[in-house]
Amino acid sequence: MDVAAIMSSKIYGVPTVLVGLVGIGGVYYLYRQYSAPAVAPVTDTVGGNPTTSTQPLFQANPVDSAMLNSAGSTTPTPSTTAAPEASNSTWTQQAVTWLVQNKGVSVTTAQTAIDDYLNGVAMPYETGKALQDAVTQYGAPPQGVTPGATVNPANVVASVQGATPCNHVVKGPQDNSWSVLGGLYYGNSTVDAVSLLKGANPTNAAPTPGISSTVHIPKWHNKRLYKATSATNTAAKIAAKNGISTAQLYAMNSDPVMQFPVKVGTSVRVS
Repeated sequence: MDVAAIMSSKIYGVPTVLVGLVGIGGVYYLYRQYSAPAVAPVTDTVGGNPTTSTQPLFQANPVDSAMLNSAGSTTPTPSTTAAPEASNSTWTQQAVTWLVQNKGVSVTTAQTAIDDYLNGVAMPYETGKALQDAVTQYGAPPQGVTPGATVNPANVVASVQGATPCNHVVKGPQDNSWSVLGGLYYGNSTVDAVSLLKGANPTNAAPTPGISSTVHIPKWHNKRLYKATSATNTAAKIAAKNGISTAQLYAMNSDPVMQFPVKVGTSVRVS
C-alpha cells in the first residue's frame, strides 16, 4: 500500500483522508444514538405509591385531570350552587328597593305599601299606586298574601277605568272621593274638577260618590259661568236659561254651597 499516494490523493478536490474521517465520525454518532438507553418518565411518589405524571416538573399551575376534556382543553366545572328559594321576604326587599331607586318613592311609603298589601290592608292612593307599580314589575308575591287580603291589587288601588267620557265603578275607600277621581282622570283635584264631576252626577249629591256606585266621568272642559240678573236669579230660572236641570245646577255649585236666589251680578257655574 502506498501511504504517501493515499495521503496526497483527493476526491472532488477534497483530501481523501478528510473524507474518511468525516465518514467514521458519522458512523460513530449513529451508533451512540441508537444504542443509548430510553429515558424513564418522571415519577412522583405520594405515600410510598409511585404515580406517573404526564406534567412537567415545577408547573406553576397544574391542571386537574378531571377538567381535561377529550380534546385536551380545559373546561371549568359548572357550579352546582342552588338559587335562593323565592319568598315573600325576598320579594318585598326587591320591590321596596326598586320603588325607591326607580320611582322616587320614599322608603317609608314603599315599605308601607308592600306590608299593607301582604297583610290585606286597604290603602290610600299614594301607597296604592306604589304597590301597583311594584306588582307590575315583579308580579304577585311568590308565597301569596295573608288570608283576608285582597289578592288583586286593582281592588285596592285607585286606577283609571277608561278614556273619558266613561263610567267609573268605585272599588273602595281608595277611590271613594271626588277629588281622587279628578286627579285620576283630569290630572288635578281642584274645585273645578270636582264641580265638573258632581254636575255630571246630579243624583249623587253626597260628599263622596259611594263605594260600588257608578260615577260618570265626562270629558274635561273649562267651566262656563252665567251672571245672574234681576229677572234670572233663581235656581230654576238660571237652569232653564242654560238648558240644564236644577239638580245639575246645585251639584256644580255645591263647593261651597251656593244659596238661591242669588244677588244680581253673581257668577253661577252652569257647565
